[in-house]
Amino acid sequence: MKIVADIGSTNLRVAIGQDKIFEKILRRTPDDSVKFISELRNAISYFIERYGRVENIILSMAGVVDMKKGMLISVPNLSNIRNLAIKEEIEKTFGIPTLIINDCNAAVIGEKEFGCAKRYRNIIYVTISTGIGGGIISNNELILGKSGSAGEIGHMVIDASAKLRCSCGGYGHWEAFCGGNSIPRFVKYYIELTKNGPRELLSRNFDAKYFFKYARETGSCSAIIEEICKYNSIGLANLANIFDPEIIVLGGSVIMSNADLLLEKIIENLEKYCLYKPPEIKLTTLGDDVGLYGCLAALEYIKF
Repeated sequence: MKIVADIGSTNLRVAIGQDKIFEKILRRTPDDSVKFISELRNAISYFIERYGRVENIILSMAGVVDMKKGMLISVPNLSNIRNLAIKEEIEKTFGIPTLIINDCNAAVIGEKEFGCAKRYRNIIYVTISTGIGGGIISNNELILGKSGSAGEIGHMVIDASAKLRCSCGGYGHWEAFCGGNSIPRFVKYYIELTKNGPRELLSRNFDAKYFFKYARETGSCSAIIEEICKYNSIGLANLANIFDPEIIVLGGSVIMSNADLLLEKIIENLEKYCLYKPPEIKLTTLGDDVGLYGCLAALEYIKF
């Protein structure tokens, strides 16, 4: 059996399983390295005491990881967790071989093995959530890069002339336009730049959830929604042109909660930007558990 975890900036999901998930627990992710390790150890201990022998621990992490070193470099929106030798900490405590993997790399494995991409060899998983990230399988091989952090697609520049700053400090990044944490900034940026849209939003503090609710209720944000869809289409088309996937699977809270506003228009726009016939676009069928399922099958794609 394997203990698997999907660790994001908001939630810490830990589960145990083999070919399926037997049981899982959900906790908040602390913004403190000591508390974070303690919370993770407690969850792992619970499953070991309850189920007995565990062969591997696989941890999927939002943010930048160094898979070879087993380091968690940084987590979006958790400023106090940096350069954490998490593999060493967990193996020292439990004596169980531990693998660290980026959450979107885990997610694309989950879709390939358990989700809607089973019959495909060339798959991209894109999360449009707090930020934007991706995982890529090309000809049945997971693309990892030199340190295991390939797929940071949210920091692809999609508008070099934009003065909109990403949370990483760069300008014109996909995430700066369409990531959940960035959408409020983009909305204000767009209204100020174009003078098109409800000006009352300029003086209001709000999050992405509020914006989409406001857009539904007032019907006054169609131009802004169009722009968000356009930039998502450009990002997806860039991936399609580079990797030539058969399917792109979308997940993450922004797209899953607002597919009614975004998905159809994103798909419609793709042909404008794709060199070849656009790939199939689907929403994940695994929901928030996609990373956990990917961890269950990760060792089929990664040797350590």
